[in-house]
Amino acid sequence: MIFFRRKKKAAQEELRQHYRRQPRKKDSLGAKLTLLDGRTASGDLVDASAGGVGVQVTPDRDPELEEGAQVVLTLSSLHHGTQLQTGAVICSRREVDGNVRYGLAFVDAERLFENLDNYFVRFLNRRNVVRVRPALDVKLKARVMNEGREETLIVHDLSMAGIGLAVTAQNLVWFEKTETFDVHVKLPKMAGEFTWPAQNVHVTSVGDAHRAGLQFDLTNLKGQDSAVEAIKAWVAAREVEMARWDAPS
Repeated sequence: MIFFRRKKKAAQEELRQHYRRQPRKKDSLGAKLTLLDGRTASGDLVDASAGGVGVQVTPDRDPELEEGAQVVLTLSSLHHGTQLQTGAVICSRREVDGNVRYGLAFVDAERLFENLDNYFVRFLNRRNVVRVRPALDVKLKARVMNEGREETLIVHDLSMAGIGLAVTAQNLVWFEKTETFDVHVKLPKMAGEFTWPAQNVHVTSVGDAHRAGLQFDLTNLKGQDSAVEAIKAWVAAREVEMARWDAPS
């Protein structure tokens, strides 16, 4: 059962904090809006963030919803065979290239993320996924590989969605030209290392410092249960430790 809460309309400045991302064509993500009267409308997911999604429907499928209307949003993947269902509120409606695009805001994001399937993590919350840094006295390293080349780099931050790496000057061009990597990381107290494919999202340079943000491919985690649990446990522990430093004395 989906429970709705009244959601306050966020200011535009608050909405900008949510990173909106467009799915790739090969992701094939469908969206269905179920109205409170039982009617449904099917469309395509055009972008997503931690706060909500954009759904596009053709004019013949447009339910002509008004701002503030409550719906049950169902996202599904043709390739992954999984679904996400949550309550949402219509925030906007506009015509784009002959189609109708709705902006929807989640009504209870906290509950949604508590039970979020790993597959949908990369679509719905990058900036809002808990990202933590290693302790100051721990130099966490990652081995990154692509087509026979392997480099060991310092981990800047880590989450279930991806990893931030400190890129050395000699590796900068390689990172700027490479789209995908295999990432190998051994966390403290972890028996082995986890190995996940990742997509290069960005390479940023500030002065002489270079950072790369890689997004994990979470579409196939078969046999990786222990790695998933190890990352979750390490991130949760570091989150607590970091919060202690931020707490008032």
